[in-house]
Amino acid sequence: MKLPIYFISDLHLNLNGKNYDLKKRNSLSNFFNHILQNGGTLFIVGDLFDYWFEYKYFIPKNYYDILTKISQLKSKGIEINFIPGNHDFWINDFAYEELFSNIYPDGAKIYIENKKFLILHGDGILKNDFGYRILKNLIRNKLFIFLFKLIHPDISYELAKFLSQKKHKNIKNDSIKKLKSELAIFAKKNLNNNIDFVLLGHYHLKDEINLESGKLILLGDWMKWKTYAFFDGKNMALKEWK
Repeated sequence: MKLPIYFISDLHLNLNGKNYDLKKRNSLSNFFNHILQNGGTLFIVGDLFDYWFEYKYFIPKNYYDILTKISQLKSKGIEINFIPGNHDFWINDFAYEELFSNIYPDGAKIYIENKKFLILHGDGILKNDFGYRILKNLIRNKLFIFLFKLIHPDISYELAKFLSQKKHKNIKNDSIKKLKSELAIFAKKNLNNNIDFVLLGHYHLKDEINLESGKLILLGDWMKWKTYAFFDGKNMALKEWK
């Protein structure tokens, strides 16, 4: 795995196409160009797309620009690792064979330069996520996926557009503190198992939390923060793309 390593999460590319999130796509394209010019490895830690359901013969045209850019990176030898999120778990042959170098459906535990990383999208790990965990198992079930594929792509993507119109609610400061505290407890349990870095997306929070035996990185997002984690082989830091 080539250094440096870049980690990004929660881009939520708009289903309506490039003109609806032009600034975000342009900044992402510039970020990809930076990696292309300087080399390294990329981890996309879920929710690259606001919605992705891969049919056998159908690819959504509104993601064409980013799909082309990812394909270019891969063709130039950039290793692109993908951890599916709760918005883009339903991937198939195209994602495995054409887009990404490696896909980790349940997150990744990997060694990089003698450091052990736990990289998760982060959905379903909170104590009060019990109901969501049941739903998650249901919608990832092979029978559900088979039945959902019977719906015409135009209908399923229009439904996804309708559902994605719900805005992310601003979290109050007290709730943020409680959320970070619970995520830190989750990270501590894993850091005690000889893991050095825990990286999480999903929560749209950006932070570096130093714990006794390692570090928790909350990756933020590219909707508000445009943050990414950067590992050069020795040091890990959370940065903001300018």
